[in-house]
Amino acid sequence: MHQSMRHSCQLVAPHLKQPSISNNLAAKNHIDCHETHATIPLRSNFIESLQQSIGTQMNRTSAIRAAAMLLCAAASCSQATVIYVNNTSATACALPTTGCGTSTKPFKLLPEAISAAKAGDEVVIYGNTANKPYYITNDGTPQTTIGQSLMSLSKFNSTTRTNIHAASAATKPIIRGSLVYKQPSWTQVSSNANGYLYKLPWSLTQGTNVQEPEQVFRDSLAQSQRQLQQVGGTVFGGYYPGVDQSTIDKDLVAGLKAGELWPGYIPFVSLESLTSNQFYYDRTAKVLYIRLATALAAGEGIEVSATQFIANGSGMANVTLQNLVFERSNTSSYWRGGAVLMSGNGLIVDGVDFRDSDSHCLQIQGDNNIVQNSTFTRCGQVGLVANGSSAKITNNYFSGNNAFRKFNPDWEAGPTKFIGNNGLDISEISNNVITDNNGHGIWLDTHNDGNTIQNNVVAYNRIGVFLENSGLAVIRSNVIFGNKSQGIQFRGSPSTLVDGNLMVGNAADGIYVHPKANNETGYNSTKIRITNNVIAWHDEAVNKKPVWVPPSTSLYGNRYCGSPAGDGSLHFWLQDWAPDPSLGYANNVFGWAAWQSPKVSPTNPTAPAYDVTTTINNVTYNSVMQLATMPTRVQAWQGTPEATLVTNVAGIANTRSAVLAIVNQYCK
Repeated sequence: MHQSMRHSCQLVAPHLKQPSISNNLAAKNHIDCHETHATIPLRSNFIESLQQSIGTQMNRTSAIRAAAMLLCAAASCSQATVIYVNNTSATACALPTTGCGTSTKPFKLLPEAISAAKAGDEVVIYGNTANKPYYITNDGTPQTTIGQSLMSLSKFNSTTRTNIHAASAATKPIIRGSLVYKQPSWTQVSSNANGYLYKLPWSLTQGTNVQEPEQVFRDSLAQSQRQLQQVGGTVFGGYYPGVDQSTIDKDLVAGLKAGELWPGYIPFVSLESLTSNQFYYDRTAKVLYIRLATALAAGEGIEVSATQFIANGSGMANVTLQNLVFERSNTSSYWRGGAVLMSGNGLIVDGVDFRDSDSHCLQIQGDNNIVQNSTFTRCGQVGLVANGSSAKITNNYFSGNNAFRKFNPDWEAGPTKFIGNNGLDISEISNNVITDNNGHGIWLDTHNDGNTIQNNVVAYNRIGVFLENSGLAVIRSNVIFGNKSQGIQFRGSPSTLVDGNLMVGNAADGIYVHPKANNETGYNSTKIRITNNVIAWHDEAVNKKPVWVPPSTSLYGNRYCGSPAGDGSLHFWLQDWAPDPSLGYANNVFGWAAWQSPKVSPTNPTAPAYDVTTTINNVTYNSVMQLATMPTRVQAWQGTPEATLVTNVAGIANTRSAVLAIVNQYCK
């Protein structure tokens, strides 16, 4: 049984999204948990055995695929073709030349290779040590009109897997959604103390739609300086701060409840006020201006984002993308979404590097999909957006997302967000490193049920792990430290287990549980269990506690450590307990002794003793409170992240040991 429901409740599903699991599971609509006899309505009717069935279902799916391949062979199905593409080969060719795509006569243009492939084929893409990218046109040559995507993937939907991959993982091919404008295309307008001002007529269209450039890059600069900063401009089909709300999509208007959607927006003042490494697009005159610190060299190219997608497809089935690099896109000119947008079942993204998109890097939806061994860095808005059932998101690295464009992280920005089409269900988010992003680390927003979040490092983000209207989760064995808000926040997360996590030095509460969901009573935060965690140094501030929970929460086996002075880690907060100063319960705050005692008040329901010795299945769990002032090293995390504590996915165990060693050094 799902760990978070072992001692929980009966669940009834009012509206089911049918999962891609066996019919007998899809038909289940109750979980009988005899300990509580409570009833909490939720949308999922497959909860009791869903976690146990994931492995069985994956094996069943593999067997079905194998059987289908054997049947195909028996029926003399057409044999898969291997198609080669190499943009540096001396023998590469392009249409209308015939015979392209062989190992000795590869395609030169990636879009032509993808167009030639059929479902079940293999497309081999050569990278090169010179890192010559693939563009939608030959060498990124500018056009007046452009297609929507370099890689149109919708046709890949057979029971036979389509594989699109690098020829060698050592030289991953770089695939860009930009065009290259070389000197003498640019005209110098002026120069001043801010640098050199250039202009370029720019009226690129996609079909009949006039685009607006969202990204500009100067590749002669160091990596950290290549992307120019946008001044003025619009996103998502015409939005900018202060826009007339009657002219924008109602979904954006609704999003404004979270605050300004693009707080990183820089208003345009004048051309002369543009500073070094900035760009401005005059939509009326259709002229692109750039300000550079140094003059353009003869033949130097400036890259401008152009395609709405780098790769996209819907209705896909059994497609693998492996060992590729996707970067630079113009998605937000139209709407927010993935530079790589994939919808379908049985999709695998493996060893792919996503970076420098203008909106989301990867958006993937469907059932039985896998995202693994990949990196998401410097994505303009969100690194990964996903929904569906039975997904596996593992061994990925997220860093620097939403750091440059600075969209509102409380709306839709940061390393991850799982939302849409009834969310992400019975899925695994594990062994990921999520560090130093301008947004919440792992964010499950609305109807994400039955998920396991395990063994991740989540450091130096905003909220570490954030669940909204999403329950029945297992959050286990994660290392969550140095985040700028809570370590974990629930806002409507019934029957969720928080077990064995290491939470240290987050700027707000260790675990904050809001008792009610956002407008959905079926997701009230009841029957939550917080067990066997290490929660250290969530103190030294008003209304900042190690745990801040509703009375129905169960807590045992936890190790707390905090300052011996002030109202910090020595005090605990009951979220919906009315203050009763006459009984010493002012402000709902309890010291350690009162926390471990039953709490009785004529104005409140009786609250039990928390974190007392508890025996379950002959195993005894003891909670402890230890005293130690927060070390200067931990305090410094909020200003300057200690980068050496976080490496790559292979270093998760080392990060855990290093952070726990700090706790053990001071907390006795």
